Amino acid sequence: MRAFIAFSFPEAVRSHIISVRDAMKDTGIDAKWTRPEQIHLTLRFLGDIAPEAAPDILGAMAGAAAGMTAPRLRAAGIGAFPGLRRPQVLWLGIDGDIEPLGMLHGRLEARLAMLGFEPEKRGFTAHITVGRVRRIIPPEKLMAVIASHGGLASAEFAADRLILYKSDLRPSGAVHTPLGDAPIPAGDI
Repeated sequence: MRAFIAFSFPEAVRSHIISVRDAMKDTGIDAKWTRPEQIHLTLRFLGDIAPEAAPDILGAMAGAAAGMTAPRLRAAGIGAFPGLRRPQVLWLGIDGDIEPLGMLHGRLEARLAMLGFEPEKRGFTAHITVGRVRRIIPPEKLMAVIASHGGLASAEFAADRLILYKSDLRPSGAVHTPLGDAPIPAGDI
């Protein structure tokens, strides 16, 4: 089964993400837009795993989270991979406790490596995918959305639960099902 590890969002943050995604959509950008139920912050894509590996992966997640405090994050900023001139993936950025989030990612990578997962070759960039471009976008369209919505940020939230998801690919789009989670204690706010 295809699997990944991610954070979900509280409803207020999800609503913010959807409103920015919809503003991008309204410009006429031709993209496959992320459905609301698919919106998440991926920490690690695992690819195909055996179902019996899930308990060990959940253990690695719990080990990575042990002793950590949930990072406080916000969805903020708009960008594109590989860049604004020839975007293929449209995303919203993450700000807030980025350093602890990166530390958590590093701890998770180390624990997954002990289970035989190859470390990711590219560096971790916290982002929320909102669309995959189907046709070339005139840069001015994307720049207009960034100018009007790029400075907006969601409410702050505690990323306090790592979730292992199974991803079933269907003609209507992927369906993500939680298989288990690892809580991360929220600190004082």
